Amino acid sequence: MNFSVITNSRKRPNHLDSAINSVIENSMYPEKVDFWVRYDDDDLETKAYVESFPFGEELPPRVNFLEGPRPNNLIKEVNVLAKASSGKYILIWNDDARMLTKNWDEIALSKLDNSFKDGIVFGETSDTSADKSKGHDYCSFMIISRKAVDALGFFFIEDFVSLGGDSSIQRIYESVGRVVDIKEIVVDHIFHNTVEKVMNPDQTALEYRQNHNW
Repeated sequence: MNFSVITNSRKRPNHLDSAINSVIENSMYPEKVDFWVRYDDDDLETKAYVESFPFGEELPPRVNFLEGPRPNNLIKEVNVLAKASSGKYILIWNDDARMLTKNWDEIALSKLDNSFKDGIVFGETSDTSADKSKGHDYCSFMIISRKAVDALGFFFIEDFVSLGGDSSIQRIYESVGRVVDIKEIVVDHIFHNTVEKVMNPDQTALEYRQNHNW
């Protein structure tokens, strides 16, 4: 498998479906992309979606669903998903993310495969998030090689619980010169692409912020 796409999701089954399909529809090699989705055991909407999902190994998308108690630390769940997956590269995703770049996987492979001999690399994509502080640019939907995750022992630093996981991990790879620019791969972060949307979150985002004091 070239890419494993990992995400936590809660009470957004329609958005989750669109998030998955946007990745597949824009892949050059969709049969070499799989998904690992973690959802809460009290999330009846997503559970119904999972139960109706057309599973099949012969056709994409290949989606693996993991169910568990609602977590206090989403970063730990990201690390569980990363370690459970098998792709050469791991793309962190959201149920409110949409892939905009055609053949994103071919673009990523062509750059990441030819970056460092030991295969330890962080791919920096770009996105439409409107809530990033000026001068503090970072990647929200990075692609990290499995060899890098294995070397560090984690995808994200669990001390951050949720917020700050993306910017902190990028700083680690920047400090050792292992960030590769793949910003031509663009992701639409649909619940964050305007300030108005950020200021008026849906119930899932509101609970998330309340739980993590944001």
